[in-house]
Amino acid sequence: MTAQFGPWVERLEAIAVGRERIAVAGRRDAAGTTASRVHVVPTAILDGKAAGWSLDPGGAGGAICALGFAGDELLISGGEDGRLIAWDITGRRRVAELALGAPVRALALDEGAARGDAGAIAAGTADGALHVVALAIRDAAPVLGPAVRRALSDGAIGAVAWDPAGLWLAGAADGQLWVVGEGQRAVSPGGDGGIRAVVSLGDGRAAIGCGDGSLRLCFVVGDVEATDRSGDHGHQAAVRGLALAPVSVDDAGREQPRRLFSVGEDGALKLWLVDGNRRPRTIELGIGPASAVGFAPGPVTRPGAPGTVIDRALGRLWIASTRRQVAALALGGDAEPVGEPIAIGSALDALEAQLRDPRAAVKVKLEAVAALAGIAEDEARALLAARAVRRCAPRLAPSRPSCAPRRSSRCASSRAISRSPRCAPGSRPGTRTSGCARSSR
Repeated sequence: MTAQFGPWVERLEAIAVGRERIAVAGRRDAAGTTASRVHVVPTAILDGKAAGWSLDPGGAGGAICALGFAGDELLISGGEDGRLIAWDITGRRRVAELALGAPVRALALDEGAARGDAGAIAAGTADGALHVVALAIRDAAPVLGPAVRRALSDGAIGAVAWDPAGLWLAGAADGQLWVVGEGQRAVSPGGDGGIRAVVSLGDGRAAIGCGDGSLRLCFVVGDVEATDRSGDHGHQAAVRGLALAPVSVDDAGREQPRRLFSVGEDGALKLWLVDGNRRPRTIELGIGPASAVGFAPGPVTRPGAPGTVIDRALGRLWIASTRRQVAALALGGDAEPVGEPIAIGSALDALEAQLRDPRAAVKVKLEAVAALAGIAEDEARALLAARAVRRCAPRLAPSRPSCAPRRSSRCASSRAISRSPRCAPGSRPGTRTSGCARSSR
C-alpha cells in the first residue's frame, strides 16, 4: 500500500537519481493543459522524513521527457519546447538554458558533467539529431553551450548513453544505434519497434532495449554481430529503461558476474546476468507501465526499519511509471533485491487517501476537494464525482415501494466538483438522483 506521496500529477516519463535526491518529470494528460514541471524528492521520503517540491520551467510548457543530475545540486532537464534547462535544486531556480530547436527526447552526461564539473551533455531530439552541448562552470554558475548538432536519423533519437571510451551512443526510432565520436556510424542490433533504451556496459559493448521488449547486446567498435540476450524471456511490451549494477564481490572478495536491470511498459523489472543465457528474474513492480529507471549507489536502510542499514548494500533502484508512481527497491551486496518495492504515489493519490481516510477531519477533506477542483486531469474529476456519490448515498435509500411513482431530483455533482463535496440542497431522503448514480468516468 502506498504510504508516501510526491508533488506530481504528471504521467511520469523521466527519472534522474542523485545521492540524496531523485527528480521526476513527465506529461500532463488533461485536455488543453500542457504545462509540466520538474519534481524533486529527497530519498529520505521513504522514511517519512521529507517532502518534495516542484520546479516550474515557464515558457511555452509541454512535456518534460529527459532528466540528468550534474553533481548533487545541479539538474538538467529537456522538454517538448526544445529547451535544455539547468536547475539549482537547492535554490529551486533556473540558472541556465539553451534552445535546441526540436523537442528533447533523451539526455546523457559524460563523466565530467555527471560530477558537476566541466564536461558535455548529449541530447537526443525528435528530429533525429544528437546535440552535444558543452557544460562549463564560470563564477560558480553553469553555462550551457556551444552546441554541436549531428543529424543522425529520420526518426527521433529516444535513447542516449555515454561510453567511457569517449563515445556517445544514440538509439533511434528506426532501430539504428549510432556511435558518435569524432565521426559517426550506425550499428544494427536487431529487434523491432525502435530503440527505447541504451546503456554502456563499459567493456566495449552496449545493451539495447527495443520496442518489441527484447534486450540486445552489441559491440560499439568493430563489426561483431549483435546478440539477442533476451530470447524468449524479454518484456511483454517495450523496454523503457536500463541500468547497470556496479561491480560486486562475494565474501571471499571475488568479483561476481555483472548484472543488468531492465524495466518495461509491461510493468515488470527484470534482473539479468550480462553474460550467459541464464533466464532473468522477473519482479512485478505494481506501479503500472514503467517508463524509466535509475540506480543510486551507496548505503541504504532496510525497508520498514528506518535507521537499520542493509549490510554491504550496493544501493537502490528507482523506477518511474506512467501511472504516476515511483518505486524504490534496495539491492543487497549480491545485487539481489532486498524486501519488496516501496511505492511513492502522486499528489492525486495523496488527495484520494485523504478523502477515503475515516479519521481525517472535515477541514482536511474540504481542502482535498478544493485541491482536486484545481486539477484538470480526468482522475481528479472522477475522485470528486465519487466523493459526491458517497456523500449522497445515505440520502438515497428508497422510502416507497419500488413500484410506487418516484420524483427524481438531480444531485449537483457538477457543483461538488467546482465548489463543495456536499449534495445539492434540494436532495432529500426518498429520491434517486442521476448525478449521484454513477461516476463521471
